[in-house]
Amino acid sequence: VYKIVRARLANGEPVLLDISYLIEELFPELGKENLATTPLYDLIIRKYKVRISRARETFEPILVDKFEARQLNISVGSLALLVKRTVYTEDRPFEFRRTVVRGDKCTYSIELI
Repeated sequence: VYKIVRARLANGEPVLLDISYLIEELFPELGKENLATTPLYDLIIRKYKVRISRARETFEPILVDKFEARQLNISVGSLALLVKRTVYTEDRPFEFRRTVVRGDKCTYSIELI
């Protein structure tokens, strides 16, 4: 399993902390890619030819721990939103992502049709 940890910035300030886990056998040599310059999903779709069939997300409020606080430049115990995502190709999950979203900097909007 690959573990990819990324802080997402807005105006130079960290607002999201993404931790992705991907199945290694589907993405050989992913660890050699420069994910600072190449979007992960560009690689997944274009290089590895994985077709995304669906994703499931759950949302829950949390208080950030020491690691999350350090990465997001906020105080331990600050309120945040935890987004857990599982992404599938056909019926096989290939990515689990845990995103910690700063509660003081982000808003989520979901449109249902």
